[in-house]
Order: sequence, then structure tokens, then C-alpha cells
Amino acid sequence: MAAAAAPDGVPTVEATVKVFELEAHERANIESPIVSTLTEGTKLRVESQRHHGWRKARLVDGSTAFVEEKGLTLPPPASDDPDDDDSTSNSDRTYVLGLDQLSELVRSDATVRPLAERLQVMDSAGTGIMVGSALVGVGLMILSISALSSHDCAASLCGTNKLALFGGGGLAILGPLIGRAIVPGRDDVQSVARKWNARHPDGELDASLYGASAGTGTTVIRTAPRPASPH
Repeated sequence: MAAAAAPDGVPTVEATVKVFELEAHERANIESPIVSTLTEGTKLRVESQRHHGWRKARLVDGSTAFVEEKGLTLPPPASDDPDDDDSTSNSDRTYVLGLDQLSELVRSDATVRPLAERLQVMDSAGTGIMVGSALVGVGLMILSISALSSHDCAASLCGTNKLALFGGGGLAILGPLIGRAIVPGRDDVQSVARKWNARHPDGELDASLYGASAGTGTTVIRTAPRPASPH
């Protein structure tokens, strides 16, 4: 399909939304305000020039916004297209560093999104068990030791406090281990990434660096674009 020119002279091509929902942003940034949500099958014209994985699009109301290229079906680019600012690479690899980021990246897919949200729930539950059991266990141990060291400890109460001491110690040890087993690991995140990749081959996710960065911010690391082939 030949590229047409927008009123401002910038070449455009026809694209089709290929995901369930595609958000149109004010700028080429996932954190920028959302101005519209496009449904699967919607046709629109986008600029031929790429903006690091984004395309500037003309919406049905005549306004312009930016949409992620991985949510679009586009005509094959010309091999000598000078406007492709990402060189000849048609696929970006995004490294997933945290669960919040993963959920943000896959939220446009109604099938994959629940899998990412489930990992977030498991992470919160596992973390809560680890912290809560450790605090309660240590608290029981401190109270029991304090009671056992008292001179007026009755025989029946001393036996109860000894049980509480051992129970608190067991809770402080086993609770964090159980919680850690619930917290999703790299393999769990990679499984969701593979599910996404199977449905979106042009926007690959990689969880090989999951857990390598503190926090769950939205840092996205992309592979360097391949150099353009010499003419």
C-alpha cells in the first residue's frame, strides 16, 4: 500500500488495531495522559515515521495522538525507508524488571492481563505472610521469654509460655519460608511473558532480568537497534 501524505506533508499509512483495546496517548510515553481507547479492528492512519515503538495517529475526531506500534497491524515497510528512525529492527525486546511493569505492559491484552494480575496478588499475599508471621512469631517469643523470667510464674502458666515460645519460634521460621514459596519467581514471570510473546511476536517481553533491579518501577530497557544494511 502506497503511503499517503497528511495535511502537514508527513507520509502516512493505514493501520488496523490488532489488540482488544489500544490506548492513544498524548505523547509517545506510556505515562502520558490517555486521550482515547481504540477497539480491535479500528482502522486509522498513522505516520510512516516511527518514534521508538510509537506512531503518531489521526483519530476519528480529527485529533492526533500516539499509539504503541505493537498494537497495530501495518503494511510491510519499504527496505529503503529513510523515515524509520529505529533502523531495520521491527521488534523491540522489553526487559521486565517488576510485576507492576509487567501488568502495565500487558494490560492491552484481555487474555494475558489476568495472568499478570494474579502474579501481583500472589506477590502481595506472599510478602504479607513473610512479614506478618515473622513479626507475630518474634512477638510471641519476646512475651514468652519475659513471662518465663518472671519470679512469680505459676507452673501452669510457665508450661503455656514454653509452648508459646516454641510456637513463636516455629512461626518466625516457617512463616517466611511459606510466604517465599508463594511469591512469584522469575519462571512465573517468564511464563506470562511467553504467553504474551506468542500473541504479540512484534513486541517481545523478556523476564531474564526480573528481580535484578530494586523496586517495581516502569523502567524499560530496549535492545539497541541493529545497524541499517548498507545500500
